[in-house]
Amino acid sequence: MRIREARPEDAPSLAALLAELGYPDGDERVRSRVATFAGDPSSYVLVADDEDRLLGVASASVVPLLHEDGSWCRLSALVVAEGLAAPG
Repeated sequence: MRIREARPEDAPSLAALLAELGYPDGDERVRSRVATFAGDPSSYVLVADDEDRLLGVASASVVPLLHEDGSWCRLSALVVAEGLAAPG
């Protein structure tokens, strides 16, 4: 397994993972959002890839703060493919 940045061709697998999270959507809309993240140096879509399929996805954006020095990282999606999550 390796962790890498999402690519446009991952859109069908990403759409399936997001549907598991409760956010069903079409491949083209997901592809467009991946492109939006790729164009933003403060945002990331990372996937866990076992070469045959995507095992999971995480998306995050770094947000500067007004009320104090520094930034926060906002995790906007975290999904592990069904059947791979720990039991319990």
